[in-house]
Amino acid sequence: MRGVFAPEPPMVYNEIMTRDWYSHLMALENDVRVDQAAAPGEAEIGYQPGKLPVLLSAPHAARHIRAGQLKHGEPMTAGLARWVAEETGAHVLYLRRRTNGDPNSDFYSPYKQALRAAHTQTPFCFMVDVHGASDRHNFGLALGSMGGQSCARLLPEILAALAEQGFSPRGRGLLRVDLDEKFKGLGSPVRETLTRFAWHELHLPCLQVEIHAQLRDVQAQSELKRTAAALRALVLAAAAAAADCCSKSHGTTLK
Repeated sequence: MRGVFAPEPPMVYNEIMTRDWYSHLMALENDVRVDQAAAPGEAEIGYQPGKLPVLLSAPHAARHIRAGQLKHGEPMTAGLARWVAEETGAHVLYLRRRTNGDPNSDFYSPYKQALRAAHTQTPFCFMVDVHGASDRHNFGLALGSMGGQSCARLLPEILAALAEQGFSPRGRGLLRVDLDEKFKGLGSPVRETLTRFAWHELHLPCLQVEIHAQLRDVQAQSELKRTAAALRALVLAAAAAAADCCSKSHGTTLK
């Protein structure tokens, strides 16, 4: 990781709408088999390295078990994460098959070990952990930074980038950004979120991003495209804000 990352101009969702991208997005998403366990010799977790020192994560793309209960997968989280990774050159890690644990909340999980291994091999400067929120919430996007602990210096740039895409804490409905209220990324004494793991164990600045169900609806392509553009802008803003870190070989100095 040499040199300073120069961000590209913001991409608004109308620019994406002019491109034949939907079939490709669905192909990326279809690598996930929500209800299928990995066959012998098949990878449960997908990882694609990149050149931009930011990692996108989608740990709940397939079904998983939390506290003994089988949980639904979170549709389009993997597809969006993989698409943004392709667009930006970021790394991407995602759950592609049903698993017997919870990659996000278990203190030990193969997913967290895959994250550790990837970060050890090619250190990142930032992680964006993508999740899907249900349709009962009164926000479009919810950001969890452990109350500012995990990425305090980057939040202003990230919020500014989202505002250019129409999302802000003052927005209404699906354009509202919830910041460290509903989903803080803190975990609990019995649950360790990926955000907490990345920050405490890997010293990796990070942000949990919850996306409302309607913004991931494959039947509402305009909303899906707006979401893709916003997530792309977030990644580019985080990379630019972490430029000092990105010019080093390890991303542990940014706080």
